[in-house]
Amino acid sequence: MLVDDKDRKIMYELDVNSRSPVSAIAKKVRLDAGVVNYRINKLIENKVVLGFYSIIDVSVLGYEEFRIYLKFQYIDLEKEKGIIDFLCESEITWWVGTIDGVYDLGFVVWVEDIYEFNEFWERFMQKYRNYFQKILVSIYAGLYQFPYAFISPKKIQEIPSCFTGSAKTVSISKTDERILKELASNSRSPTIEIAKKLGLTAMIVKYSVKKMQKQGVIKGFRTRFNTGLLDLTHYKVNINLADLTKYSKLLKYAIQHPNIVYVDQTIGVADFEFEAVTESHGKFLSIIKDMKTKFPAIIRDYDYFVYSKIHKIKYF
Repeated sequence: MLVDDKDRKIMYELDVNSRSPVSAIAKKVRLDAGVVNYRINKLIENKVVLGFYSIIDVSVLGYEEFRIYLKFQYIDLEKEKGIIDFLCESEITWWVGTIDGVYDLGFVVWVEDIYEFNEFWERFMQKYRNYFQKILVSIYAGLYQFPYAFISPKKIQEIPSCFTGSAKTVSISKTDERILKELASNSRSPTIEIAKKLGLTAMIVKYSVKKMQKQGVIKGFRTRFNTGLLDLTHYKVNINLADLTKYSKLLKYAIQHPNIVYVDQTIGVADFEFEAVTESHGKFLSIIKDMKTKFPAIIRDYDYFVYSKIHKIKYF
């Protein structure tokens, strides 16, 4: 096994707050700080942990988000890789993932307005349109995010969550923006290293981060795990409801479930969307069965697919 219970405790704390100092994590998991530091480095070295990222609410900065699903046609592996590389290298994409199911690829972009999206879309279509059999574009309105609570060997009583997608907007300085870009790439980067790289003082960096957290620009700090290496499967479920007024009941269920890691709010796909990461297909089906049992008069129908690989998570 790549990880044991001690590693799992550390992984959970990193996912709740990837910016936590080793000393704070050590205290929570009841291990020596040197041991915790060694185990974190081993998790990174063994590619169990692929990186650390910040949850940045771009809507607070005045940006709009669109999610696109694509089904390929007339395409080989080299051309598919070219499309994925193009999207991963784009400055306006913050998430890119390969899909196993009714679609083959999904990605999310953030833009200042519909005109910027249209400009990107025209360029993208001119380059690759012939390779797409089916396209689905939706407006990304919000996202609830939860840590991988099921990773922890102990039962989590209350799963922390954060929500991105705010109607309120704020302005940030150029200095704040530079710091935000550093945290987007590596949320665990030490304050003193960010300060040195940007030619700032540690105090300025520390103050800026706290200010942006208070403004709601930075919603949290997470960890990116190698689900494939851990034999975990990432499912995306789209549910249509018979009664939209019961949405809050499903949301409450999702918030409390250790395997549900996202609830997506979109316009143009389904009434209720969630993402679950499980150790087996049987476990996933048990979640669906439990929901259908608990909400028989609410769930009208549903479908699902698998995110087989996440290529990019970078919120800014």
